[in-house]
Amino acid sequence: MTVYENILLDSIYIISPILMYLFFVAYNKNVDRDESGIILEICLITSCYFVIRFGHTMMYIKPVLLVNIPLLIAYYNKKYASVLVISLYIIFYQHSDLNLNVILLFVEYFSYMVVYFIIKKIKTDKTNEIFAFFYSLINSLIFVSDFYKTMTLQMITVQILSFLLMLLIVKVILEKARRTIKYHMTVKELIEEKQIRKSLFKITHEIKNPLAVCKGYLDMFDVNNVEHARKYVPILKEEIDRTLILLQDFLSFTKIKIEKDILDINYLLEEVLDNLHLLLKDKNIELESNILDEEVYIDGDYNRLCQVMINLIKNSIEAMKDVKYPQINLSSVLKKDYIEIVVEDNGTGIEEENLKKISEPFFTTKKHGTGLGVSMSFEIIASHNGTIKYFSEYGKGTKVVINLPLNKEFNSNCAH
Repeated sequence: MTVYENILLDSIYIISPILMYLFFVAYNKNVDRDESGIILEICLITSCYFVIRFGHTMMYIKPVLLVNIPLLIAYYNKKYASVLVISLYIIFYQHSDLNLNVILLFVEYFSYMVVYFIIKKIKTDKTNEIFAFFYSLINSLIFVSDFYKTMTLQMITVQILSFLLMLLIVKVILEKARRTIKYHMTVKELIEEKQIRKSLFKITHEIKNPLAVCKGYLDMFDVNNVEHARKYVPILKEEIDRTLILLQDFLSFTKIKIEKDILDINYLLEEVLDNLHLLLKDKNIELESNILDEEVYIDGDYNRLCQVMINLIKNSIEAMKDVKYPQINLSSVLKKDYIEIVVEDNGTGIEEENLKKISEPFFTTKKHGTGLGVSMSFEIIASHNGTIKYFSEYGKGTKVVINLPLNKEFNSNCAH
């Protein structure tokens, strides 16, 4: 193979993983900033491996300078873990394959790190450009001093020129990648804004309906007619209450604040059942409680977790209006790192299509529901680093499983 063919192959080894990063991040709807960073780091390390493992700038001569391109890109993107990994990889590669002094290599690559952070402290907009110039210059000079006896002038020139050219190409590609990703994120933000507007439209529509009903009855209302008062006042009160509930749920949803403290989760569950005891009795619902007797401590917001449990049990109650023998089972099970809480009923269940949308704000199948209660429960549990999952079969009931992480240190101290 000619020199130019080898350079082209080396270019493919370097650029291919970076292009994969570009395509994946730019066109994946669900990728966030952290995932994007991890993917870039994997691609840079892969790029370095490819050029070391398969690269040949000239026949039988492995690339020496090209392996530094992924390292420079890692510096550009402030991926310091990758900087360390790739630096060590290059050091051991150059020591084992090229017989260079390992101590001098450690000093060289450690010096690059020191210089980078010195330049970064200056807080200039040209940090990357200044560092790239310094790195390329010093690296090229060290390369010439190491290989001027074993390589021809042509070989040295090819290595340096291919390094500089490839660095420029990769930089241009990454700039285009950043612009593409920025464009993609802008589109994503616009979609989210559209969703917010849609939600606001929904809540406006929901408020408008009961207010329109109130206005209609008030237009017909005759203050001197006792029969009107008996008939219309309860309806007006019901519609106003519905509006207030909707507004309260919306305000709670947009301003959820979690204030964690150490609490006994089993005690919380017992308190919730005590508070709902009369309601369950009034609805003739049989309650089976299998809550652990022992104290189990977690870091949690007592009021918010009570809110979640009350919401779950009330949903179960509402789902069993037409059930002949309504029953709710509440249990807690201690696992290795978490406590599992299960609320199960034999109500009407949830259709498969609705089950997929259950965590979405404003989604509800209830006639007077706001569609925010379940969504708030998901957010509250997520804020506790826990999980909440719904299992349901239409006509056969619903099972909700909540997992909350334990406070291991406090539980261990209490055990002793």
